[in-house]
Amino acid sequence: NIIPGQDVEIIQNLQFSSTAGAFSGGEGDYTAEFDPSALALEKEGKGHVVASLGLESGKVPYTVYMATKEYIAKNPDKIQKFTNAVYKGQLWVNSHTSAEIAEVIAPRFPDSDKESLTIMVDRYKKQDTWKENPVFDEEGFKLIQDIMESGGMLAKRVAYKDIVNTTFASEAVKNVKLTK
Repeated sequence: NIIPGQDVEIIQNLQFSSTAGAFSGGEGDYTAEFDPSALALEKEGKGHVVASLGLESGKVPYTVYMATKEYIAKNPDKIQKFTNAVYKGQLWVNSHTSAEIAEVIAPRFPDSDKESLTIMVDRYKKQDTWKENPVFDEEGFKLIQDIMESGGMLAKRVAYKDIVNTTFASEAVKNVKLTK
């Protein structure tokens, strides 16, 4: 029953990359952060993770891949290969430990040590952050529109069937297996 603007001030004029620095400098009482920023704030003793927006909001489709209908029609093999690769990655993540994942992703995070990466990956695994497959379900689509609408960022809803194509994801789930 908190009313934004009345019960709480929400600062929205910061670039997302600046929020952790602003918070550690004393701006605000709470901040929404992704790792590695959240873990860095914890390690510096300047903040504590008190909740996971992912856990609290439900399964939000944070990352989606888009292509025009024309591109899909002209390049179905490329779309399928890409989707298969995404699914293989999902299968691999779901069948390996946090430490194994940290080892593989370490080159992409040169500012984070492997211990920190393992903590971050473990946090994501415990929160069930990563989907098990690439199918973008209607429930997630409705939820993201609910969030956008409540934030004043969506003027008109779009029908799931009009914008989402799960053909390639469903094909990947049916045919792709993880090999060593």
